[in-house]
Amino acid sequence: MATTWTGRTIAITGGGSGIGLATTLALLNAGANVYVADVAQAPKELEGKANLHYDGNCDITKRESCKKFIDSIPGNLDGLVNCAGICPVEGKMAPDELFARILSINVTGSWNMGTEAIQRMTQQKGSSIAGILPGSERTLGAGVIVNIASGASLRGIAGLGAYCTSKHAVLGMTRSWAKEWPTLRVNAIAPGERDRHTTIKRGDK
Repeated sequence: MATTWTGRTIAITGGGSGIGLATTLALLNAGANVYVADVAQAPKELEGKANLHYDGNCDITKRESCKKFIDSIPGNLDGLVNCAGICPVEGKMAPDELFARILSINVTGSWNMGTEAIQRMTQQKGSSIAGILPGSERTLGAGVIVNIASGASLRGIAGLGAYCTSKHAVLGMTRSWAKEWPTLRVNAIAPGERDRHTTIKRGDK
């Protein structure tokens, strides 16, 4: 039995390209109402999609943009996927300007949108969705946050010092939030770690 998110509202940053776009399409196909925050206009893959609300002018490095985006979402906010990020060519040592830009988007952006979502979600009551077995239910708590980390959050990579720094920070952020907010489910996914997804759950060290 496929998981259904019909009637659930999910926000996603960076939902217009790459992993973010794939996640947006998967959520839409599962019946969710999806709110995308990006700095680029919607790609052709999302044209005409029902239940899609696309903000192509949301700069997640700015707190006010994140607050405006979260506040624009009506009703219950069931989930946030922090997917926006960059991984430019760094060389052996990234210039200070590039280091600051990588951290601003990958870390500060995730922090800004995540903390805005946390403030919203912690005021909500818990909810549930249909489980795998017929007639069963699966709890969502007051909300779910998924931070897209990377294999680079679990190891160092030559030539990607700034990127690795940013993704290690995202992983630490996730682990702290998971302990701080017990009514929420907070996970990180690390694509690229030995060609598998590694999930960091509440209570992991």
